Amino acid sequence: MYIIEIIKGFLSSGFKSLGWQNYYLIGLGLICCVTDLKSGKIYNLVTYPSILAGFIFNGFLSERLSLIGFLVGFAPFAIASLKGLIGGGDAKLLGAVGAIGGFPYVLNFLFVTFLLASLFGLLVLIWKKRPLSELLPFFEKKGPLSPAETAQESAESRVSKKTRIPMGVFSLLGILLSIRGM
Repeated sequence: MYIIEIIKGFLSSGFKSLGWQNYYLIGLGLICCVTDLKSGKIYNLVTYPSILAGFIFNGFLSERLSLIGFLVGFAPFAIASLKGLIGGGDAKLLGAVGAIGGFPYVLNFLFVTFLLASLFGLLVLIWKKRPLSELLPFFEKKGPLSPAETAQESAESRVSKKTRIPMGVFSLLGILLSIRGM
């Protein structure tokens, strides 16, 4: 219940005006935060309709530049997802935030989200005295994915569950801080 009070405080204290997008992004962030913490997944059932809502209600190339926001949020992370560096749901969530918030909102959101996630990851590694390769699987000396190995299998095998970073949590924080206008 404390999280509801925190969000009420954010909503009542001077957001930049985004209209319906504020509430939609916060709801999207909350849902993805909970599902990512509980199951380690961000579901298509949440991300696909959110991407579509951003396109429909903002217009593809309106003043919010929904399509560009989506591409900036999704494309680089879709490639990272294919390499097993992040989950596919994370990439779709970042694209959905871009479609809803538009461009340049998505740039601020991505910067804040990944800054917070990176700091958290480094703190976990320092606290647990783990090597950097446990957090960043591309530092490992493994070769490229074999044709039989899917990106999901790669992500699960290369990243330890102990150092997994739930991007849904940091996406919610990024949404709140970006809407607030840091």
